[in-house]
Amino acid sequence: MSSIETAPVEMSPVGINPGLDFSIVFVALAALTVLVVVISFLHLRAKHAAELRLTEGLDWLHRFRQLLTLVQQHRGLSNGYLCGDVDLLRRINPLQSKINQSSRALSQGGNWLAGNENWSGIESHWHRLACGFKSQTPANNLEQHNKLITSILYLIDDCAEQHRLYEMKDSNKRSIRYLWQELLVTAENIGQARAIGTGVAAAGACSSVDRIRLGYLHQAIDAFTGKDVDVQSGYRSGKSSVTALLKLLKTEVIVDKPAVSANAYFDAATLALEEVLKQFDDTLMEVKLDLQGATALPVKSEQLATASARSPATSS
Repeated sequence: MSSIETAPVEMSPVGINPGLDFSIVFVALAALTVLVVVISFLHLRAKHAAELRLTEGLDWLHRFRQLLTLVQQHRGLSNGYLCGDVDLLRRINPLQSKINQSSRALSQGGNWLAGNENWSGIESHWHRLACGFKSQTPANNLEQHNKLITSILYLIDDCAEQHRLYEMKDSNKRSIRYLWQELLVTAENIGQARAIGTGVAAAGACSSVDRIRLGYLHQAIDAFTGKDVDVQSGYRSGKSSVTALLKLLKTEVIVDKPAVSANAYFDAATLALEEVLKQFDDTLMEVKLDLQGATALPVKSEQLATASARSPATSS
């Protein structure tokens, strides 16, 4: 029986089709590229939105600070007027016009304040106070101003939190939260000392109640000056207006017969307030320029000067 020889069967190599392999790789690379582009786009858009939110928040913060300063001035001058210094009235009337202008500008400045109940309350409270302070007692006038200013400080804190300004750092790498939680609070302590002290100087007498209140404010302001040398640098120096105010309070206001005039004391307290607010404004401008980028740095001193010129004069 003869053997039958069979021809060897050629088998096709088993594997991925080269054309199909290239197509899969191409699709995968294309998908990966699209994904990277989309992620990059979303990242840039989120970064832009965050920068816009922070810039807007810094602008609101600066404008609210200006309004706060004006209302603090009104409190001091109106208290001095009600305590007997009628000459202060000539400084009050133009100041009220400035506050009205600032309030209108804020109301027209953007959507963030639209429908804000706190802001509506501030506007109506100011209108009542501006129209009726002359018929108030000094004590009630101070109380109403203090409530109004407290509302403004709450609005500032709300603005800063909603715009997440606490995420920003100053040149010492610390959160700028201290701007509104420490500097503005200290400015308010000085503002209250200015208002009460102006009334004391106008009346020519310091009551026991005023002594207690001014003593507390003196202690709070003095504690601030020595709290943190990195933040409160310079307040302990002999050239500091804050230090000069503390000395003036001790020697010429919290005494049996104050000899300093209401105008002179108001102006001395204003210099101290300006010193604190300058640190606030300088730091605010610093972080804003840092946010804008290195290209803004060469014009820093010019912009600082412009910002200072636009800020309301605290000694009007």
